[in-house]
Order: sequence, then structure tokens, then C-alpha cells
Amino acid sequence: MSEGSTVLVHSSLRKIGPIQGGGNGLLEGIQIAIGSSGAVMVVSFCFDSMDPACHWNPPKPEDLEAKRREVAPLSVEAPIDPCLGMFPRIVWRTPGAARSPCLSFVALGNRAEELVTNQDMGRIYGPNGAFGGLSSVNGWVLYAGVGFEAATSVHRAEDHMDMPYLARDVPLRIKIADDEWSEFPEGRDYGCSANFKSVLSVLQSRGELHEGKVGKAHAFLVRHDRIVEAAIFLLESDQAALLCSKPGCEWCARARRILAGEEVGSNCA
Repeated sequence: MSEGSTVLVHSSLRKIGPIQGGGNGLLEGIQIAIGSSGAVMVVSFCFDSMDPACHWNPPKPEDLEAKRREVAPLSVEAPIDPCLGMFPRIVWRTPGAARSPCLSFVALGNRAEELVTNQDMGRIYGPNGAFGGLSSVNGWVLYAGVGFEAATSVHRAEDHMDMPYLARDVPLRIKIADDEWSEFPEGRDYGCSANFKSVLSVLQSRGELHEGKVGKAHAFLVRHDRIVEAAIFLLESDQAALLCSKPGCEWCARARRILAGEEVGSNCA
């Protein structure tokens, strides 16, 4: 990573520990490394505008319409999901940052608007999403204090391979204004990432990983496209390679049944 680089950052400030300036200091350090011609990206998902019927645990039929009325219309000001930590909120609130709505990303720096606005909300990891932009600039991904369970780049490989388990049987619907919904019939259902760490061994064997420390945390730095290529390599030999075996993971269990050609019920019922 050097002057002019674009880098997607996944981080845990808690695991990084005390550093000068905290999260703002982390951002400043990255910006110094990439310079004014580079850009920082973060995942900034918010699920508040999605139709409750599209959720894994939808409301009872008799409660559905009331729940739909409670849904907030699509907005780039929607709160970022707390599970993503503080750093995405720090980047988002920095002057000059650009954000796409809903299943979204934030970019700050050179070409920020371009990186996040050409987005297919039904296929956020598709070629027209933010990861298409990251590929176009041969971008990097930094994992600081988080493992490859956070490797959203692997979803790009699943999308590229058109994995059967991504198909939604309930179309994705997003509220774009009061009493107005937009439907994405070709939308994908990107699910569990618990086994995305399986790409690590491929990246290590290819010499693609740069490892080090950010504060107290172990960190990985790797090209986004190399992650995608490593995941595709695994999927070409085993379509279930990225699925976890955790007891109770309904998403991966259902995905395995789909790959086995079994009849399955709705993923949203």
C-alpha cells in the first residue's frame, strides 16, 4: 500500500487498543500512507430500509403490514449497523466522505463518489457494486484486529461464480419513500462468512499476504482481487468450500441442501 492506493478497512478499535488519536488517528495514519490521491473505504451497512418480509426471521403474517409502516425510507443518513464498530462512523463523519444507501459503503478521498455511487442494491457484491470500483483501482483490503470472517471480498467471489445458494426466493424489497418500495427480483442473499478464513491458507501459499501489527492487533494487508481469486479457486474445487459447519447455522445448512439438489423451503419464512 502506497501513495495513491485505495484501501477497504475492516477494523476493531478495541483490539487495536490505545493509539494516538484513537480511531481518528488510525484514519490519519492510513491517509498519510496513501496520500491525497488515495482513498479509504469502509462497509457501512444499514438494514433499516429493507422489507421485514425479506429478513431471516420475518414477522408473523398478521404483524407484517404494521412492521412495514415502521420501516424508515432509504437514506444515506441511516445509522450504520453497530456490529461494524466505530471506525466506519468515524470515516463517514469526516468532511468529504461519500456514502451509498442501505447495504452500503463509505469512501473518503480520491474518486470517493465514483467508488460508492455506481451500486446495484440487489447485488452489492456484484460487478456494479462498490467492489467493482475497488477492483478497477486494484485496491487493497486491511484487516486490523479482525479475522477473515470479516472478509466481505469473498462474497464477490460467490457472486462471480453465481453460487446457487445466493438465489433469493423472496425478492429483495427496499422502501425508497413513504408507501413506495423498490423491488430487486435478481437480488442475491449473501449469508454466513464464518468459514471465509479458509481463503487464508491459499493466500499464504501464494505469498499474497502482508502481515504485521496495528497497535496491539494483528493485521493483514492484501489486494482485494487476490482474495477474490483465492476464493474462486476454492469454489471451483468444492462449491461448499466457503460454508461453515457450525451447529445452528441455518444459512449454511440450507446452502448445503441447495447444493445437494434438495427441495428447500423459503429462506425468508
